[in-house]
Amino acid sequence: MDRAAVIMAGGTGKRFWPVSRKNNPKQVVKLLDEKTMLEKTIERLSSVYQKQGIFVITAREHEEVVAEVCSELPRENIIGEPEGRDTAACAGWGGLIVEKRFGPETVIGVFPADHSIAPEEDFSAAVNSACEAAVDLEGIVTFGIKPDHPATGYGYINYTEKHAEEIAGKQFFRVRQFAEKPEAKMAQAFLDSGNYLWNSGMFFWTAGRILKEIKLFMPELHEGLNKIEASWEKRGNWEQAATDFYSKLPRISVDYGILEKSNRVWTLPVEFNWQDLGTWDSVGQHLSGETEGENLCMGDVKALDSSNNILINRGDSFIGCVGVEDLVVVSSSDAILICHREQSEMVKQLVNQLDEEGRHELL
Repeated sequence: MDRAAVIMAGGTGKRFWPVSRKNNPKQVVKLLDEKTMLEKTIERLSSVYQKQGIFVITAREHEEVVAEVCSELPRENIIGEPEGRDTAACAGWGGLIVEKRFGPETVIGVFPADHSIAPEEDFSAAVNSACEAAVDLEGIVTFGIKPDHPATGYGYINYTEKHAEEIAGKQFFRVRQFAEKPEAKMAQAFLDSGNYLWNSGMFFWTAGRILKEIKLFMPELHEGLNKIEASWEKRGNWEQAATDFYSKLPRISVDYGILEKSNRVWTLPVEFNWQDLGTWDSVGQHLSGETEGENLCMGDVKALDSSNNILINRGDSFIGCVGVEDLVVVSSSDAILICHREQSEMVKQLVNQLDEEGRHELL
């Protein structure tokens, strides 16, 4: 096996409440149409990866429901984290598992489970090029998305055209720095400069390379992974091996822990259409519901003299809207969400407050 894919499918999708719940997270919910986002991700990857080389890392409490959705993958490729420790731990554990299964030279592609990408032919071509570049450059490759507006919800990649390599017919550029989600004025400056890309959160490296980078820049994570490896060699089961040590791994993103420190990071500006589906507002652009006037409607809903609303009814009661605009209205069997589209990020804060108040029946 010369390549493998690791899909990061953790979290509970709080921003997609009330449809996404603790026991039924967004990865396994049919938000867009008749397929879950996780199914769509696996389907997309299956054109460039063999099924036995696709791994899904999710929360242990979601492992069985995720396994049902991923029934076409080998059961042993569905891995449950004892607890979430952010993306550096997930990437490191995935790298260790792939190294032991297929060897240190295996090229790993790391993919979130909640992206919208089209056309898939362009995505597949970019994956093939990135896998080749990860080997030739002996480094880390990330997809950079060419920005078409000054987005404040994405991180950015600053690259230099002075250091470029052509591999498999595509130009790869040395990354100068990663920038966190900017304020509006800075986002506009990034867009105007012409040498900033959106950070897609998709990465490519060999199993050996990511483990070397972790050893160099995150020695505490390296030590923890060594303990998990030693336990696995005795027990023969990854999840049992991780139980005693995973909670002690540092909680930090792979961007902070590795990418911002390494001088081996390259980016490939890609041509395909991409969006991180992280909020109801972002999902609204991809829903396959009916358009009524200027509203997107799913389920038993009716809108009069209203515009630019996302109206989703997953419950039993009719929803009617009159004279409103720029709203998200989502109904489930036991809850209704109403928020402004521009504040759909704050749904997570609402769910956190429900948790603090002990309203666990709504989580």
